[in-house]
Amino acid sequence: DGTNFGTVIQGTVPAGSARDFQLSELTDGNYIVHIESDEKLLASVRFSRVGTSEPDFAWTQAVSASSLDAGFTTVRGSISKLSIVNSGEKDGSATLNGRKFVLPALGNTVIELISGTNYSLTTTVPASASVVIDIGYAIAVTPVIDYQSLAGTAKVILR
Repeated sequence: DGTNFGTVIQGTVPAGSARDFQLSELTDGNYIVHIESDEKLLASVRFSRVGTSEPDFAWTQAVSASSLDAGFTTVRGSISKLSIVNSGEKDGSATLNGRKFVLPALGNTVIELISGTNYSLTTTVPASASVVIDIGYAIAVTPVIDYQSLAGTAKVILR
């Protein structure tokens, strides 16, 4: 919830392998996982939830920070939250459908969303964003990705 920094876990992942790092003893809440590495890597977090007799879990993949100009739509009938992480050292802001939100440095901003709604998101600082979706205690996490093509131009052939 931003009131403290949390636990630092350090370790080595040998090239060409995978490694699990346990994040244990966390109470209910909103969390971010900030990953720093001296080499390129793929990372994700698996989290679980028990809301009924049927537990569920979701994988959330790492999202690289960028100055966002993105759009997304929430699932009808869902409870959805937008999580925007500013991992930089200066405060910034996000505009979501014309509404401005502060993005504190090294912080996570969580915004409740309306189901079945189209959203437009821009940020003034590089940020990482994901939507957490809850439908009847079943959960999923989807990254919010910028409109721009990071590969540059795309060759299109029309027939």
